[in-house]
Amino acid sequence: MKISAGTESFRIAVLAFLLIVCVALIYYSHFILRTEIVFTHLFYIPIILAGLWWSRRGIVVAVSLALSLLISHAISPLETPFRADIMRASMFVVVGTVIAILNQKRLALMDELQSYSATLEQKVEERASEIKEMQEKQEAILSGIGDAVVVLDNDLNITWTNKIAMNQLGAAIGRKCFEAYHWLKEPCPECIVLKTFEDGEIRTQEQDRMQEDGNRISFTATCSPVRDLDGVIISVVEVFHDITERKQVEDEIRKLNEELEQRVPSAQSNWSRKTPSLSA
Repeated sequence: MKISAGTESFRIAVLAFLLIVCVALIYYSHFILRTEIVFTHLFYIPIILAGLWWSRRGIVVAVSLALSLLISHAISPLETPFRADIMRASMFVVVGTVIAILNQKRLALMDELQSYSATLEQKVEERASEIKEMQEKQEAILSGIGDAVVVLDNDLNITWTNKIAMNQLGAAIGRKCFEAYHWLKEPCPECIVLKTFEDGEIRTQEQDRMQEDGNRISFTATCSPVRDLDGVIISVVEVFHDITERKQVEDEIRKLNEELEQRVPSAQSNWSRKTPSLSA
């Protein structure tokens, strides 16, 4: 973790001030009060701060205070043994070392977490980019289909539609299908979408629709289920293929056939009247 120059200078100044205070306390206890009792619990403040700020390098502060305590005891007029100050000095070094080691492990763990987080974030971005690209391709494919395509959920809400469906059927995302292109207030009696949701079967049905301009169009509606990884049907894709021209041609052919059927008996009757009888 990078530390700015200003922050580092502030830390050095704080530790220098605390070290001066600690040395002054040692001097005051050993030379003025002439006692081995030192307020060493205050010494742990710079030791802990140094360990947290500089890890292993911060052990220098603990060692410096330990040496200061022992040297002061040695040159002071005290006649007491070193045992108490040696224990204090040893605890300085032990506490400083433990804090430094733990802090170094903490920093190493933070670096690993940051590295893992950066890698994970990169993978998420790459995956999101791939998904977006796939969605754009799928949308381009579906939008490029010459038929009207509508995706419905199990409540018959339109969740996706291409432009052809919007233009031909008035389908709009968020609307109910029976409201959008059947102008009804409830589902159709023989709704093939609901049946496909029930059994997952692909169904095709011919339908007629009157457009707003008064023209009637005919189309075949084909419903196909879309399943998730568990096989549960989550939506139905309904494809509308315009067969208006085909139906018009079929109607014209049927009318011609009906006219021919009507003309044939009449022609046969006329031919019979004009043809002389062979019995004579």
